[in-house]
Amino acid sequence: MSGGGPADPGIGPAPPGPRAVLAVLVAATVLTAGTNTVMTVVLPEVGRDLGVGPVALSWTATGPLLALAVTAPVYGVLGARSGVRWLFATGVGLFAIGSVTAALAPAIEVLLAARVVQGLGAGAVPALAGLVVVSTVPRHRRGAAFGVIATGNGAAQAGGPAVGGVLAELAGWRAMFVLAGVLAVPLLVAVVRVLPQRRSTEPAGGVDLLGAALLGTAVAAALAATGLRGGPGTGVLVPVAVLAAAGLVLRSATARHPFVPVALLRRPGYLAACVVAAVALGTYLAAEVLVPLQVAALNGLGTGAIGWVLLPGAVLTVLVSTPAGRIADRRGNRVVAATGTGALLGAAVLLSSGAGGHPAVVAAGMAVAGAGFAIVTVAAQNAAGLALDPAVAGAGMGLYQTAYFLAGAVGATTGTVVLAGRAGTPGSWNPLHDGPGADYADALLLLVPVLLAGLAATARLRRA
Repeated sequence: MSGGGPADPGIGPAPPGPRAVLAVLVAATVLTAGTNTVMTVVLPEVGRDLGVGPVALSWTATGPLLALAVTAPVYGVLGARSGVRWLFATGVGLFAIGSVTAALAPAIEVLLAARVVQGLGAGAVPALAGLVVVSTVPRHRRGAAFGVIATGNGAAQAGGPAVGGVLAELAGWRAMFVLAGVLAVPLLVAVVRVLPQRRSTEPAGGVDLLGAALLGTAVAAALAATGLRGGPGTGVLVPVAVLAAAGLVLRSATARHPFVPVALLRRPGYLAACVVAAVALGTYLAAEVLVPLQVAALNGLGTGAIGWVLLPGAVLTVLVSTPAGRIADRRGNRVVAATGTGALLGAAVLLSSGAGGHPAVVAAGMAVAGAGFAIVTVAAQNAAGLALDPAVAGAGMGLYQTAYFLAGAVGATTGTVVLAGRAGTPGSWNPLHDGPGADYADALLLLVPVLLAGLAATARLRRA
């Protein structure tokens, strides 16, 4: 529909067209996802600048992912009931504020707070983008639409570290946050001018903020306790995590509109889609946090060189995402998701076996991982959309994003915890690994059983 005619007062001005809408969704995805993944390549530099170790540094990746996980369903439900445009704009505005604050952060505590604000704003992007696709694109073309968005997401996930590494090498790690804040301004203008103010047929109801708080508390406390590894504070954090989790279960069973709607999990193929996507992001982000630390510590690479090690993954991710969406539309989501998960599995074995070896081996492993991650993301998101109808699209895509980003937070933190626990070990659990870097090899090897579980879950996806 063109913008030449009078606007429907119930809907608002008509968007310029579907291509423009998709372009804005991709741009928002690239900026928010790319800024998050850029953080991984500068972790060594930030640690030196602010005087903190790997576990504390991992929270600069975990914090925004937790915020994303908690806010995505809220954005999804509110977007379905109130419209997309201004809610999306609010998210971009929060992201810009967080970016500027991160650029000026004098200490790790301020940086972590700023990263959480970025996550609170970025949560609007995946939930509302998925809602726009599910509510406007015909079922037989959704895979292609998700493939285009996944191309941007995959390029940001894999290419963000490469671009960020070069930028940080030239101007320091704070420059990437300055750039993110600057780019958010024209994006905000485009969001207001292009995105539709579209509502879904989802019935009205409240947003379960208590459920969101309980979920965020349970996961944050559990991850913090894991990072302490039995140290001071664990005795407080573990009961907090257990009580919050129990409260979430009770709340989900009794609330009229629960944050975790159990009925959605019973839809054929929906839970499997959440599991497959969660496994993909959790394992990929674990590798993306561990690898820069590894090549800096064992190979002596600087920030710019680390970015080049990750660059092949960026290229492959861009090349495979859109074709993967088209293949998923024609051949079904199961075979595509299984192929991508298999690639991630092979990459985990290669990265573990080659830990401490030549950077070219690491680059090859991350390239395969990036391609596999992009392929899985397309198929899993398409399968989740096929399991939903427009009446529950907002809640369904929001819950999908919650599982997705929670797994990313768990992967980013757990990998560094295993690394710290295996520090100084003389030999690796991996019989294919030889030489230095046994701690990195073991942390990466633990991705294998998780990926096997994800591979099994692909058999339960909605095919088409």
